[in-house]
Amino acid sequence: MDVETNIPTSERSGGELPRFRFLTPLTKDSDEKVIIDTWEKIRTQDYAFDDFSRNNPQLFLGGLVQETSFYFLVDDAALAMVQNCWKFSTSVSVHFCVWDRTYPVQKITQAAKECLAWIFNEFDCHRVNALIPEYNTFAQRLATTLRFRYEGSMKEAILYKGKWCDERMYGLLQSHFIKPEVQ
Repeated sequence: MDVETNIPTSERSGGELPRFRFLTPLTKDSDEKVIIDTWEKIRTQDYAFDDFSRNNPQLFLGGLVQETSFYFLVDDAALAMVQNCWKFSTSVSVHFCVWDRTYPVQKITQAAKECLAWIFNEFDCHRVNALIPEYNTFAQRLATTLRFRYEGSMKEAILYKGKWCDERMYGLLQSHFIKPEVQ
């Protein structure tokens, strides 16, 4: 239990993350050059920012120090950001930022599945959310490939290049992610 927020935290031993096949954790203790290089790559992805967060490295760095947020590099091609993680959380959210458009989509999908499996197993959460701007069709396709369900839109929720845009809500229940075994 986090004593400041009374939010149940993960029961990870010593705060160590498991070994992943497709993901490399990026933390506040990561090499400074890797952190800076990652920010420089993310900031080139205009679709990943609204008008308020664009060119604001403090928001990116803030996620590295929050105990309920996790960042994962996918080779030198993408970053998975997971927020609101605590035991039995109902509001875990995930966001992928892909800067290497030549990177195989199949590998991004495998990394996303590994990330989701970790979230569901580590935090025993019931669902994961993804808020995706209406103009990010790649993210919408990835979400539906991963079995996220479109749940509705928040009208004019984000300001993007001076225009108010809708943000689409997607959700993935643990029971939809993990297919039951047929006996």
